[in-house]
Amino acid sequence: MGLKVPSFQSPPRSDQLDRSIQRSRNGDCVVAVRVRGRPFAAVVADVIEGIVVCNRLDASAAGVARDGLWREIEGSHDASAPVAGAAGSCTEASESEHRKPGAVVEPYALDEAA
Repeated sequence: MGLKVPSFQSPPRSDQLDRSIQRSRNGDCVVAVRVRGRPFAAVVADVIEGIVVCNRLDASAAGVARDGLWREIEGSHDASAPVAGAAGSCTEASESEHRKPGAVVEPYALDEAA
């Protein structure tokens, strides 16, 4: 799809957020998504939205990307499946990576990039 894939981690550093984004000065993004205690579909929606937000897509491109990513997920997973064990599938970056000078944490709403 030609999208830049961000890094992912779980959970976000703040206990008050289900998702957040950190951007470095060079444009790299880390999307943090809370997995435990949340429906699988909510976690997937946050991951997809993180990709959309990190790529700074306009409304039209964001819709195309969301549709394509959901089609990929629906082909390989049952969106109603429980989250058990999903936390281990996320790649965690080192703590020092997230504290780089210039890194910004951006909490975002699901519809922010729409």
